[in-house]
Amino acid sequence: MNGTEALVRFVPGRPHWWQWCTVLALDAPLVVVAWQALLARETSVSLASAHRLLLGGGVWLAYLADRWFEAVRLDPERIRTQRHWFCHRFRMPLAVLWCAVLL
Repeated sequence: MNGTEALVRFVPGRPHWWQWCTVLALDAPLVVVAWQALLARETSVSLASAHRLLLGGGVWLAYLADRWFEAVRLDPERIRTQRHWFCHRFRMPLAVLWCAVLL
């Protein structure tokens, strides 16, 4: 096995350190909040922390729900990504967390 194969080899439940942002579905919310800040600065619009939380939280809810539904319908043997494995393995705690954030 060469170095590249070792980096991409899928081991369920053992994400690499750089995958955690994606595994926790934080990549899209972080990008959208960064874009919001950039656009606000360029248009001289003032943003409160609540604006960032609402946008980031809403995107996280949509993003996680999409991943959750994908992971739940997959057979465990067919899962080939850390994000799907994580959502499948922790589907009930994630569902509770999702509802709490929604409320």
